[in-house]
Amino acid sequence: MQRGLGTALRIVLLVLGVLVALIGAAASVLIGSDDTAQTGPHDVFTPGVAIVTEAEALHYVGPTLHLTVSREDGAPVFVGVTNEVDATSYLEQQSRRVVSRVQLPWTITANETGAGTDALPAPSQQPWWIDSVEGAGAQELVWPIPHGRYVLAVLNADGSPAVDVQVTLGLEIEGAFYAALAVTAFGLALVLAGAWLWIRARRHRRAAVDEPEHFDQTDQPDQLDPATPPSHARHGTVTP
Repeated sequence: MQRGLGTALRIVLLVLGVLVALIGAAASVLIGSDDTAQTGPHDVFTPGVAIVTEAEALHYVGPTLHLTVSREDGAPVFVGVTNEVDATSYLEQQSRRVVSRVQLPWTITANETGAGTDALPAPSQQPWWIDSVEGAGAQELVWPIPHGRYVLAVLNADGSPAVDVQVTLGLEIEGAFYAALAVTAFGLALVLAGAWLWIRARRHRRAAVDEPEHFDQTDQPDQLDPATPPSHARHGTVTP
């Protein structure tokens, strides 16, 4: 029974250690030394005037968001973040693509809403953006995500419809890379522990097989030496 439990423990340590080490290694590669897990670029298109997120989509409170946006033709783009109320007021009933959920590495749930396709007033001229970037080529918005109801918006710089962009999304978590390395090291430690227990058990079994049997001679009956005559023969005693 005890031997079976020991074997099970060694197997669990080896399998669990391999799994933990692989997860840690994969996470460290994905995150990189800059503590940022990135995915992209991904093509996102709407015939409307904007691509926006619902407030509930930004539920990763704490990490720093890295959102890089560009157009294939190099035309200027605008990327901004604002309060939900201001975004709703600005977009009104204009057609737009609304992202309700984002799952990493890259799965989005989105739908088209609204009907109007008239150009919006230039987004860069609006004073209520909390943070924003604008220009030709790739534009990166870096924003620490706080608690609250905020909306990310991607538009053509002139507010015109047909927003066709490439999006790269990243989340920066301080210390994430070293945490992933620590997980990898812990997994390797489990593997080494399992291997050591396995080698130790095999050595014990081998020693038990090779060890000779020992008999306590004090428990054996007296045996006569064939070369030694009986005691009565040594003393010259004759039995009639």
